[in-house]
Amino acid sequence: MTMNRYFAYGSNMNQEQMKKRVGEIAPLQLPPTSAKLRGYKLAFNKYTQNRSKEYDAKMGYPQGSTRVGAANVIVSGNPKDVVEGIVYLLTDAQLKQLDKDEGFSSLNNGNPKGYKRKKIYLADGTQAETYIASIPENDPDQKLLPTRDYILNFLEARHLLSDQYYNKFLTMQVLEDIRAPIVKPKITHENLLFSDNKKSLNTGYPQPAPKPNQP
Repeated sequence: MTMNRYFAYGSNMNQEQMKKRVGEIAPLQLPPTSAKLRGYKLAFNKYTQNRSKEYDAKMGYPQGSTRVGAANVIVSGNPKDVVEGIVYLLTDAQLKQLDKDEGFSSLNNGNPKGYKRKKIYLADGTQAETYIASIPENDPDQKLLPTRDYILNFLEARHLLSDQYYNKFLTMQVLEDIRAPIVKPKITHENLLFSDNKKSLNTGYPQPAPKPNQP
């Protein structure tokens, strides 16, 4: 059976999410392997309608009030720029199911800013499939932010990411930092991750390494 190498750099780094998306078609082959994509930068400029609806409902906003950003990669051409991720081996049927989840169809690419499945070369020279959206540089979506819940998926890949790369997600700005809820969300273990005053506090996830001048 031919297997397809899929490079996940966004929420699909959460293996449990991937099991839910493609695991019913065939058992997901685990564990995935770590990988790097050079000459690209990670961005969150891909508008996601489903996560925007979920966020508005959770926060008590009218539907359509918020535009939530999802992960995307942008060509920089600089080999020093690296996007880290993980590689899954998927069957043809699993890859087709993932196409549906990512909103991609090889027969209908009507959304100019939607994900397209493309072949890319990873830092080790191997080829893989991934999803990339083309967002114009002057597009307002370049300023989109992800939600806290979305970033939690990235943290599930802790053991496959470098410390430097992982630590960025612990302190990055998320939508909740600038958009207060109308209905106060229930306090959970997870949503303490990016609290207003002490980010990544009491999450159960490994914390960023202290800077040399810190006690």
